[in-house]
Amino acid sequence: SNQVSEQELQVLSLNSLLLHANPGDRLYNWANFLNLIQFWTLFLITIGFTRWTGTGIVKSAIIATLPWVSIFGVWGVMA
Repeated sequence: SNQVSEQELQVLSLNSLLLHANPGDRLYNWANFLNLIQFWTLFLITIGFTRWTGTGIVKSAIIATLPWVSIFGVWGVMA
């Protein structure tokens, strides 16, 4: 059909920017779900946690990104 899929419209996804996986590939869904906006959000959460608690930037980054990294890390390994 001549319709554009939702995945093709996600120009900021990791798949569109780096991987270029096809719909049947192993990491296609994983790479389409990750996008630059999520990385920007993690950066803002890290800065906010640093300012709120007064902890160091490295500790804040670990605390802020640990749930995200663990979820997407397991998903990436299982994909």
